Order: sequence, then structure tokens, then C-alpha cells
Amino acid sequence: MKLDPTVLSPSDAEAIDAQASKFMKRGIHLMNDAQPDAVAEALDCFERALELRSRLPVDTVPLFRYGLAACWLNKADALIRQGDAAQIPVALRAYDEGIVLLHALSLGDDARFPRRLAIALQNRGLALQAHGPLSTRGPLCRSVTPSRSSITINRRLYRTGGICWLRSG
Repeated sequence: MKLDPTVLSPSDAEAIDAQASKFMKRGIHLMNDAQPDAVAEALDCFERALELRSRLPVDTVPLFRYGLAACWLNKADALIRQGDAAQIPVALRAYDEGIVLLHALSLGDDARFPRRLAIALQNRGLALQAHGPLSTRGPLCRSVTPSRSSITINRRLYRTGGICWLRSG
């Protein structure tokens, strides 16, 4: 059952986010574990955090949007780490979800926002490269954001640690 984020009290939203953070921390810890099933367990943690954070008011609370993006991006990283070529398109779609969420943030409001976007774009590019030759990728190459996108360098953000952001148009 999906809750309407507009009816959550601030304390309920914070409690949901705190629970999601526990799953995220556990998943990140597992990603560094050498045990064979650790990455699969980490993926489960990221999916549980994603489920929780998808209930939050991400349209009105930028840090909740940032947290939801982190769930998608960590899920993508775990899928890539599993090493299953069949999961690369799924991972690319997860990167896309995270990138779209980050793209909607006001990147100058928090130094973490443009930095995470740059990392997400880089990791997506590496996953795309691992997917094989450009001629075999089809629509995956074009799925980063809705409509056409261009990379715009913002000198002020670049000087403060941001790299770039996507602007639809």
C-alpha cells in the first residue's frame, strides 16, 4: 500500500526516512563485504529503502528527494556489482531514475547535490560502457532524462565543487 506523501506528518516522514537510512547503511556495509551473497543482500536493503522513501514528500523536501535518488543509485551500483550482463539495462534504468530526481533539485542549495549528480552520471556512463559497443545499445543510450538533454557547465557551481547538470530542452 502506497501512502500519500501529502498526508504524512513531519514526524512520520522523519521516522520513515530514518528507517530507510538504516537499510541504506546496512546495504552500503554489505557492498564492502566479501561474502558471496552480500551484494544480493545489499540490493535487498536498497530496494527496501527505496520502497520506504518512495512514500516521502520528495516534491517538497529536497533532502527526501536526494535520499530517494540515493536509493536508486545504490540499487544500480549493486546490480552492476553482481556482474550479470542481463542486469545492466535494469541498472541503467535505476541510474536514470536517480539522475532525474537529482536533476530536479536546485543544485546550488547543497554541495552534495551537484557532486552526487556528477558521480551518478559517471557511474551510468561506466555501466553503459560495460554494456558493450555503442551500436548494440539501442535506446539505453538515450534514456538519461525525459526529452533531449544537454550538459551545461555552471562556473559558480564548478568552482564550489559541482561539475555539471543536465538541462532539458
